[in-house]
Amino acid sequence: MKRAARTRHVVVAGVAGGAVLQELLAGDRFERVTLLTTRHFLRMPRGMSHAVLDAADWRAGLPGDADHAVLVFGSPRREREALLWHPARADLLGLATALHSQGVRTLELVLSPGIEPLGANERQRLEELGFHRPACARAAPLAWLANGSWPERLAAWMIRTVLASMQQVARAQIRPGQRPGR
Repeated sequence: MKRAARTRHVVVAGVAGGAVLQELLAGDRFERVTLLTTRHFLRMPRGMSHAVLDAADWRAGLPGDADHAVLVFGSPRREREALLWHPARADLLGLATALHSQGVRTLELVLSPGIEPLGANERQRLEELGFHRPACARAAPLAWLANGSWPERLAAWMIRTVLASMQQVARAQIRPGQRPGR
């Protein structure tokens, strides 16, 4: 069985919670994950780095060697997420254009509840840039989980863990050339 080509480097912008980062680091698709941040970190987990962006000139801080991008649009739910750089939803096309000019060829979008879905014009513009059928997902409404009692938070963590495991098993069972869900 032939393995799929491994993507070398992914850049992540927005409210990238633990589940998104765990999925990116756990698989073998990516050699390196770069978070776009507003401050320097002293230490990062193995395989992860950061790029500090200035809000006034964020284009200058984009990494130039990434070939995949994950953009998560939403509001920070935890204090630590405030350290991540959060692009505005209105900046999607400008950010996609800048990332494409830096070498990014595939794009994944995650839209939190309350964030406007992609319109037909936006999809067309992304395709014109070269992002054919950018993967787009809606994030589950998990804001209430962060503030619940410890049993609620524990139950939510267990459910998310089981779901993430099931998703990984399902993806692993898809053979090369086979389309998911078919």
